[in-house]
Amino acid sequence: MWIFIRPLDTVCSRDGRPYSVGEGVMAKSLFPPLPSTFYGAIRSAILAQHNKSFDEFQNLKTPYSDLPEVGTSDQVGTLKISGPCLAKKDEDLGTFNWFMPAPAHLTKEKGMSDQFHLLLPSEKDILAKNCTDLDCPVHLIQGPESTVVKVFNGFLGSNDIRNVLMLKPPKNDKPDNHNLFKTFWQVGLERGANRGCKEGQLYSAGHYQMPDSAGFYLKISNVSDKTSDVLNSGGILKLGGEWRAAAYEMTEQSPFNHSLIADITQKIANNNRFLLWFVTPAIFKNAYLPDFLDPNTLEGQLHGLNVKLIACQTKNKTFVGGFKLGKGGSGKPKDGFFAVPAGSVYFFECLEPLDKDKAQQLVNQQMFDTIKPQNINAAQQGFGTTLIGGY
Repeated sequence: MWIFIRPLDTVCSRDGRPYSVGEGVMAKSLFPPLPSTFYGAIRSAILAQHNKSFDEFQNLKTPYSDLPEVGTSDQVGTLKISGPCLAKKDEDLGTFNWFMPAPAHLTKEKGMSDQFHLLLPSEKDILAKNCTDLDCPVHLIQGPESTVVKVFNGFLGSNDIRNVLMLKPPKNDKPDNHNLFKTFWQVGLERGANRGCKEGQLYSAGHYQMPDSAGFYLKISNVSDKTSDVLNSGGILKLGGEWRAAAYEMTEQSPFNHSLIADITQKIANNNRFLLWFVTPAIFKNAYLPDFLDPNTLEGQLHGLNVKLIACQTKNKTFVGGFKLGKGGSGKPKDGFFAVPAGSVYFFECLEPLDKDKAQQLVNQQMFDTIKPQNINAAQQGFGTTLIGGY
């Protein structure tokens, strides 16, 4: 099941840092919001569609027998999401164009050139521990010789996503970020007992606004048939820290068509290697290293396949936090974690020959799905969502 969530108002999704009113105080907002924001919004929508009150849910000790997907206020249920990514809907055709955060191995020549390059693991087998202070056997990645490049930040549209997954540099039809969203600040004052403004208690909060046709695209799984039927009717949910309204609708359109899946499968089967492109942050116990890998050998199992991490290109670490809702928890920050940011790319080699069936299974299981395991049920809430490609 796929769900398209279209904000009807601005989007405000704060990071985990507390703030209070006062002159010059600014509350920053994240865009796109963390996957956990959408997980909570969808759980709340399911509860509302089944006429369950928030107070009743907060007092639950065990999950509803007829709604196992929502769990309780202290633990997640069976519901699992992947994503989000950004999307624009063509209302006339009923089709979508999808946008993903640009991968870290995508670079652009410095200067006025519009030439793009994809960085790949070094063919000379140069290990990081031989020429850096990193004590790990990952290979360095390299770009074009005699060319100065910089990482491209932004979002890639559907055509460019397909090109990158097939190891082709994107064309020059990249979207301008301001066509997807724009940022502005809302300013407020703390009110006193007589609803007057308190002197010096000025604050501002960051908000994002999206075009009417734009929104967020997610994949939902592990819900009951009863809930699936209810969600298919569409509706309104509350999104973000200020519970701004957003409309949602269910759709069967996947961002990845059968021909793309077949091409990626064939490339992986031919070369016996693949890359994972993270489109949401991932929370691992060993810093940048996925939990299924041995820190010493960088080997492990992914979907039953023995694999080895060859190289990776990450962006600056990001902080994942948030605030608790409900009785006794409102306004209190959640536990925070440093996470591998969206856009990071990991290159793997299979340690045994792959046939087309095994490659097909790998692509089907990991395309726009989460990496498992992760910390704090993160994979179930959409953290570590990846795309898979060949190289």
